[in-house]
Amino acid sequence: MKIPISRIRPNPNNPRHVIKPSALDGLAANIKSVGRLLNPIKVRELTAAEKAEDPEHDYEIISGHLRFYACQKLGWTEIDAIIRKYGSLAEKFDEEVGDNIDKDMMWLEWYEVIGEMLKINPKLTQKEVADRLGVSQQDISEASRVLPILNKGAREAIYCIAVKSKD
Repeated sequence: MKIPISRIRPNPNNPRHVIKPSALDGLAANIKSVGRLLNPIKVRELTAAEKAEDPEHDYEIISGHLRFYACQKLGWTEIDAIIRKYGSLAEKFDEEVGDNIDKDMMWLEWYEVIGEMLKINPKLTQKEVADRLGVSQQDISEASRVLPILNKGAREAIYCIAVKSKD
């Protein structure tokens, strides 16, 4: 279905924090040349409580942030989207991660995905998390040690440096 772009908000839990400007420009050019979005973005409808806190938006992106930003850049007012419903927070998280992670993510992005997976699924072992994400158990162990010592300011500084070093 087509949804007004203005009614969709980015997902604050998107595992991707660093977006290369050249990647966004390239995707926008590709979408413009095709004239349409080949793969719709996935969104979820906000709950009544979320809508009360954020009356400007009705939906939140689950996957397709780059396509969303590219269509915004092109000045589109609507975007093709699939509206998903989730039975649990873990189910939503699994789809977000499955659709958004890739090997180009920086280390902190990976660590935050690992930390969130361990928080949402506290019964998972480090090996199970490693197997689900396709990383080593050592990566899980290291993320578990490092994340608690990185406060919000430290994480923002790391992302700021990463963004400046891209393109």
